[in-house]
Amino acid sequence: MAFSSTNGPTPLNPLASIIIPTFNEEKNIADRLSELRDIQDIEVIVCDGGSQDRTVEIAGQYSPDVRVVISEKGRALQMNTGARTANGKMLVFLHADTFLPQGSIRTLLSEMNDGVAAGAFLHAMKEPGLASRYLTFYGRIKSIYLRRPFGDQAIFMERKYFFDVGGYREDYTIFEDVDLIARIRRRPHFKILRAPVFTSMRRYDVDGYWTRAITNIVLQFLFALGVHPNKLSRWY
Repeated sequence: MAFSSTNGPTPLNPLASIIIPTFNEEKNIADRLSELRDIQDIEVIVCDGGSQDRTVEIAGQYSPDVRVVISEKGRALQMNTGARTANGKMLVFLHADTFLPQGSIRTLLSEMNDGVAAGAFLHAMKEPGLASRYLTFYGRIKSIYLRRPFGDQAIFMERKYFFDVGGYREDYTIFEDVDLIARIRRRPHFKILRAPVFTSMRRYDVDGYWTRAITNIVLQFLFALGVHPNKLSRWY
């Protein structure tokens, strides 16, 4: 769990820390950091898992507004590492291909005053089209009524709360988000905010819609039956 900071500190007492785990995200990271620039009361931490492209270089150009932390590879490990370096009361775990609007951040900061301790944002897909609309609908039904958001919905949690429940399981190569939500979704002060995040369909575009959709359903079913996620990751 070695880590080091390559940039200077951000504000010492932010309300929220936005933690972005990255690995070879040079195509997305500039957009994410530009969108988060100039938002008051937050800090931004990029936790990189050894990218072999220009991810770290590009993120470094946003110093001192963005802190870059170097971690061993593994999304759960990277997010935990970022959390350990964070100063914010609330931790927000943002995927590099997910757009978190400023209005949604302001909604979260407002909800913090009302006692929200953990949750996620409403799911939406960036791209137009029928498949995108269906995935948006499915994601919102699952989140609102089943209280089962995925990691691409920018899961958030109070820093103390996060460490009290043990953070992300670092031995999980996938479904670390599903596991974390399963441990907290029935607790008080968990909420799905009626504020959106927008996720890319890039994995569906690469794999094909039906291949990716069916694979996701099968893997979630096997995980629910108790199959260890590291055995499932080879098909993910």
